[in-house]
Amino acid sequence: MVSEKHAFAIIEKNSKTSSGNTMHTKPSLRFGLRMHESVGGDKNYKMFGIISLVFSAVLAYFFFKPYLKHPATRKKLIKTFLILLPIAVIGSYIGTYIIEAGQPDSFNEGVELVKEDKRIIEKIGSYKSLWFNENELPKETDNPADLFFELEGSKGVVQVKSKVAKDNTGRWYLVEVQDSLIEQY
Repeated sequence: MVSEKHAFAIIEKNSKTSSGNTMHTKPSLRFGLRMHESVGGDKNYKMFGIISLVFSAVLAYFFFKPYLKHPATRKKLIKTFLILLPIAVIGSYIGTYIIEAGQPDSFNEGVELVKEDKRIIEKIGSYKSLWFNENELPKETDNPADLFFELEGSKGVVQVKSKVAKDNTGRWYLVEVQDSLIEQY
């Protein structure tokens, strides 16, 4: 017997979007970008962050220990660190800007509106991440715009098909929202 999750994946695996692209819902078949946001209430992610921070600090100590023994190598290490740190910070900001700049306003506003929907919140819990396919992003000129994406939360993953439109004042609003629970935790 096929479970509900697998039956949904089999049914939705070959469903076509309005643009003719196939929507894939199995976790192993997800293609696209995954956006993460910090989640304040999830203990597992906080614990993982603390453990990885401690592990990386211990690993860095053993890696840099030979360089810290001699004053000449210590100065060289500090100079290199002071050069690479600003480059890494600037690169991080540029990368974040490039990722967020590639999405039209209708998509960003639509995702925010859907994340505030009470039915979606009941299904996914606190928001963790967003999955979408770049080929299915609406055009800047689309009004109303059709959106296809997946939201992951602390309770599960929901596939969302929604339509947003812009009114005369320039504000985006939801026209319709269709969601399907893909996975429940």
